[in-house]
Amino acid sequence: MTPDVSLGEHAVLRVAAWSIESVAVFRAPELAAATDAWIADELAHAEVAAALCDRLHAAVPRLERRARAAALRTKRRLFGGQELPALDGATGAALRAIDPDLTSALDAARRARQAL
Repeated sequence: MTPDVSLGEHAVLRVAAWSIESVAVFRAPELAAATDAWIADELAHAEVAAALCDRLHAAVPRLERRARAAALRTKRRLFGGQELPALDGATGAALRAIDPDLTSALDAARRARQAL
């Protein structure tokens, strides 16, 4: 016995024999625009993250052990596109001594990532 097949309330099926033009009437411009905007935001965040990773890379060798570990964790999370935790006070102070505006740039990146 064949199981019953059902579709959700809204579905579009494309039969391989149909040309792509025949299903063009089902396109959703608003969804495409929202997707394009989301992708642009992700790409912009990735560019900022790459620049911040470079700055952290330069700072890490000059940090003491505990701050170095925290900076490396932050760098890994940036590289992986993950949410950034706030830096502890000692790590933030150590980074500011090396790169004065790096912690504010990391804070801005954290807020921007949360907004995505």
